[in-house]
Amino acid sequence: MSNLGRNQADWRKLFRELGLFLAPRRELRAIQSRFDTSKTKTRVFDVGGTGSLSGWRFMGARIGTNTDEAGAVWIRINAPASGPVQVSVFKAAGGSVQDLVAQGSGAPGTVIALSAQNNSGLSGSVALSAAPVAETDDKHRIFLFPDWAARMHAAFDGSESQHAELIEAYLTAIDSTYRALVSALTAFGAATDRFLETRWKDFQRSSAPTPIESTTSDDQGAISSVFSGLLDDGRDNMADELAAGRQSVARTAVSASAGVFDVSNKGRGALSAPLFFEWARAGRITCVCTDATIGAERFSVAQHVDATGEDFTAENELTVRRTYSDPEIGIESALLDRTLTLDQGSTDDFGSPSGWTIQGESAGNTDQGKIALKVVASGTAFQVEGYSSSSFDPSTKVFTTAPGAAGASVAILAANGSGLSGTAKIGANAVAGHTGLLNLNPFAVGDKFVVDVSVGARGAFQEEIALLYGYALASDDPSKATIDDRYVTGGTLPLPENPQ
Repeated sequence: MSNLGRNQADWRKLFRELGLFLAPRRELRAIQSRFDTSKTKTRVFDVGGTGSLSGWRFMGARIGTNTDEAGAVWIRINAPASGPVQVSVFKAAGGSVQDLVAQGSGAPGTVIALSAQNNSGLSGSVALSAAPVAETDDKHRIFLFPDWAARMHAAFDGSESQHAELIEAYLTAIDSTYRALVSALTAFGAATDRFLETRWKDFQRSSAPTPIESTTSDDQGAISSVFSGLLDDGRDNMADELAAGRQSVARTAVSASAGVFDVSNKGRGALSAPLFFEWARAGRITCVCTDATIGAERFSVAQHVDATGEDFTAENELTVRRTYSDPEIGIESALLDRTLTLDQGSTDDFGSPSGWTIQGESAGNTDQGKIALKVVASGTAFQVEGYSSSSFDPSTKVFTTAPGAAGASVAILAANGSGLSGTAKIGANAVAGHTGLLNLNPFAVGDKFVVDVSVGARGAFQEEIALLYGYALASDDPSKATIDDRYVTGGTLPLPENPQ
């Protein structure tokens, strides 16, 4: 897209209006989660601390039993000059021994476990800062917000004859409220669509008919994602703005592990940590080989999401040694490669297998993914020949290499119309006539690997756009973003966070 020539006030006004549509959804989602009967989390609201503690987690909260009647507990920190730091949780101010409900200790900068005290049933964990400060004045309180299903079971414990009936009535009310909140979220989603299709569209000078559409293209197994729509035009315009300068919202931090391969796999491979779009979800991605065609092995791709327990399946399968992207799971770029091994022979003759690359392999030009190797003299240099049979019959020759000195990397040249290409490594101490066996380690049906996706700091605009549309706007580090996240968070109820 081209430069819109908008000033900073124009952009901020637009996003302030967009934030007005997104903020209610953010608030409703937090409330809705508390009415989800599948969840029994305890959220926390931290008040009055020195910043020495963070990342609270609590289990077994019973308001009025191991907290006060408002759900509050009082925090004290004993932070000696040396030795472990002790964190104590009390159900009343004053620090009386009989009010102690949880306690733990550990070194600064670590996460410590909080164990129940006085048979309170309250336990959890908390992270200590690198330099904790003593807190003994009862100014630091934590308000606990157990989800409603958890509170129901704590209150209706079967000690009264009416409890079974009351649980049923309470569950009916919770379910009705949850469904009403779903309808409310849907309504604000439709309202946000309307904003994008009118005000946002005019501002962006866009002709797109819908907020966002995604398609994937398959170029011989290489999968790429293409996006179009009002949000995509807006993302481009944000990046191209010259009058006010590049526009950005706070970035959502998404990271992933490298692929971890099952030890029982027949094939061997490697996948560096993939890149993800900012709308990706935290969870585990599992890839399973569904097609073992040598040279084009394919894997199904699916993700189990940590926060919701939902499962998502990618639009396309991943093919070995082909670039891969998927808009549904949020994979921007991934590449699966095989790990080659020298099953017979010496690296003195053929170099390290990591120095080899093979393209064009198939069942016809390999022996189930294996290639027999032979060193041959070429004047004062060497060549390596490859065969699809260990008999080294000339009719099974599939490549030779360009001549090279010992230790050289040389090009692979196809023989007998095999179609093979790539790069070979001549060993540093090659001897003519020596043989070996290169294993391409092709994958078999059922082979699998996993990738774990983590989501750290979340931009407020990015989080809501991701949930609504599976997309992300132009972003930057929160300290450099030109659009204030408080357009979404400001003026909303100070709801407790849900620790993940």
